[in-house]
Amino acid sequence: MLVPGVASARCIAAMHVLGSPRKLVRLAGRAPAENPMRRAIDAAAGLMPSEVMTFNAVLNADLNVVRAFAGDPVEAHAAAAGLAAGIYGLDLPGLADVVISGSRPMDRDWRQGVKCFGGPLFAVRPGGVLVAAMRCLEGLGDYRPPFYRPLPRWLVRAAARIPGMRGLLGLLARRGKGLDPENLHMVLYALQMVRRCRVIVCAPSIGREASALMPLFDFTQDMGEALAAAAAHVGRGKARLTVFPYGAVSYPILPGEEEAQ
Repeated sequence: MLVPGVASARCIAAMHVLGSPRKLVRLAGRAPAENPMRRAIDAAAGLMPSEVMTFNAVLNADLNVVRAFAGDPVEAHAAAAGLAAGIYGLDLPGLADVVISGSRPMDRDWRQGVKCFGGPLFAVRPGGVLVAAMRCLEGLGDYRPPFYRPLPRWLVRAAARIPGMRGLLGLLARRGKGLDPENLHMVLYALQMVRRCRVIVCAPSIGREASALMPLFDFTQDMGEALAAAAAHVGRGKARLTVFPYGAVSYPILPGEEEAQ
């Protein structure tokens, strides 16, 4: 509630960029002490001149309250995270060739729907396919794509693999050419995603004109078409498929990993 709840725009932007380090790392499901974003958020309470108490509720997939936690901001949140891990951390036998991730319950718009990328992405094997099933009831909402005109997808994806691209994007953001810090985070994370796997977005509410301005992803308005493209990408033979119906709030737990505590 302090960060990002009542933080300044500059602080919120800095927090977002913490979520897109130079090397792709999974934040969802990590223990709070190992999560740089969580450590920074926890530190906010210590900056307040008076005592701070938190009140958090853990929800299930149907958005019903499972249990509420109150007290010290760090301790209460850690306890809530431990319970949430048992609900949203999914044990998997290994990485999948194709992962389908639904945006529920973050179905409002693109800015919220993209949360279905964060956890399920790490259930995809390198070179596999992530299919994002996004309702986006309000389309893009208030999100402004980073490009003002369509660019060739092959060109943008080739540029995504060029060393130093992150620095170039940061320079453009500082010069105010359309990439504000929050959008910069989204673009940086997208660059890292497409280096790992192919991303196909099935979003019936996002038309061709808007999707053309986001060339890092393939867009379709039909799930059958998305699955056909995924099958063509992985090739013939047996393929492992994993589905995250509530991909915006769930994440994989792979062999040898432990749940967040």
